[in-house]
Amino acid sequence: MLKVLQDEHRKNFWNLLASISAARGAKARGEIPSVGHANLLHFYAAEVGLKYLLSKTAKIPFRHEIIGGVEHVEFFGHRIADMIARLKVPAARVPAPPKATFRCVPGFKDGTGGQRFSLSQAHEAWRYGLTIDIADEADITGYLAQVSAYLEKELPK
Repeated sequence: MLKVLQDEHRKNFWNLLASISAARGAKARGEIPSVGHANLLHFYAAEVGLKYLLSKTAKIPFRHEIIGGVEHVEFFGHRIADMIARLKVPAARVPAPPKATFRCVPGFKDGTGGQRFSLSQAHEAWRYGLTIDIADEADITGYLAQVSAYLEKELPK
């Protein structure tokens, strides 16, 4: 695993937000066919912003800063809701995630009407170009927008 410093997480959060805005503008101008990759960037922006806060405010070290089995930032992986819970972010600032599972359509069928996935797996669906149920994608992107709005107030530029 690459070593990424605390401040690199902060800078990357702001760079990813700028890229998201640029991608959405390109979609609006008809220059690109979808904003799936912008949603992927939004997921990663939320993740790196939260990892910055875990390190900065919760004083949780990065794996390369420790020896042994102490809790570290990378332990959280892509689990945005777990990071928010660990940071004790009030529900008034970031509400609970919309639901436990979401659905890709049409794609792979598992006998339940489409492949199911959790919020922490949403980045995989976007990364591989899977089609997420329209309502589910709106729920996920709405939640990521709330997380990002919180982070924009918490992270220095």
